[in-house]
Amino acid sequence: MKTFSNNLVVLITYVDKNRFNVDNANEVISFYESLNSNGDTLVQPSTLDALEKFSSLVTKDSLKINTFDYYFFKDTVRVNNPISSYIYVPKTQDKYVLNLYLNGERKFEKSKIFEDYKTETKINVYRENKKKILDLVCYQVKLVKAQQIGKIRKTKTYSIWLADSIGIPINYYDIINVSESYNIKGLVMEIEVRNENDSIEQHYVAKNYKIERFDSNLIDINSMKKL
Repeated sequence: MKTFSNNLVVLITYVDKNRFNVDNANEVISFYESLNSNGDTLVQPSTLDALEKFSSLVTKDSLKINTFDYYFFKDTVRVNNPISSYIYVPKTQDKYVLNLYLNGERKFEKSKIFEDYKTETKINVYRENKKKILDLVCYQVKLVKAQQIGKIRKTKTYSIWLADSIGIPINYYDIINVSESYNIKGLVMEIEVRNENDSIEQHYVAKNYKIERFDSNLIDINSMKKL
């Protein structure tokens, strides 16, 4: 396995396990159709029509609606997700988001990364906890972030599985949203985020990854502003 270096780009695709998929779409439709079978329900025909249209979009061959592509190179990351695309520069804490305008213009514009909230972060590394994901041996890191917003205190717990054969600092992952690397590096293969009520808010699992030669046009901010 090659290590993360300046002349290589690492591409990893994550699947959002919380997103609507074809299986539960069909389950919901069957449920509503069973309610409507005797004509004694308040479910509107338009509701069933809308669900069927959505189900036709969500097929096992077109799960791109819930995939996130991360491209890592040097100290710069590009993320393509179902909603937008952006360039993230952890070293300088800059973020460039692709904005779309009514006149058809598309350009990357600088955006804020971190909110001005007081955050306490605690990290525990469990190298003895191991599991294999996509043939890579991973170890577990647990990160707890407590955020004070006025009188409200919010807590998020991140359970992260990393493969340290590819040394990407954890602050390069904007989903983890930390400004320091804490000297922890690895390819994040799975991440589960829980809130203070222990409910899962986000759950991403690596679908595939690859290492290839770098394409400079992928992350060149100046050349991408008018894409």
